[in-house]
Amino acid sequence: MSYALSDKDPQIQVVIRALQDRYGISSFAITDHWVSEYDAIGISRVDNRKVLAYIAAYDAPASFFVSLELPPPKGSEMLYTDAGSHDTEDLESVLQIIGEHLGLKATV
Repeated sequence: MSYALSDKDPQIQVVIRALQDRYGISSFAITDHWVSEYDAIGISRVDNRKVLAYIAAYDAPASFFVSLELPPPKGSEMLYTDAGSHDTEDLESVLQIIGEHLGLKATV
C-alpha cells in the first residue's frame, strides 16, 4: 500500500483494494488532489488524469459519495466538467460507477 493510502480512512483503503482486485493494479492512477482529506481520495485514468473520480467515505451509516469529472471543453477556463455525482451505501455500486466512468475492464 502506498504512503497516500496508509493515511486514508479504512473504507477508502477497501475501495482502492477492491478496484485493484477487479480492474488490476495498473488500470487507474491515484490522483489525489485531496491529500489532507482523511476520508477522501481521487483516482483517474492512467492516460488522462482529467478523467477523475473523487470518492469520499462516511462512517455512520457506512456510505460513499462519488463525484465524477471530465476534461473541460477546449478553450474553457474551467478546470473540469462535472460528470455527475452519486451517493451509495453499496461498495459494488462504487466499483461499477468508477469502472464505467474511467472505462475500466474487469480482470476477473
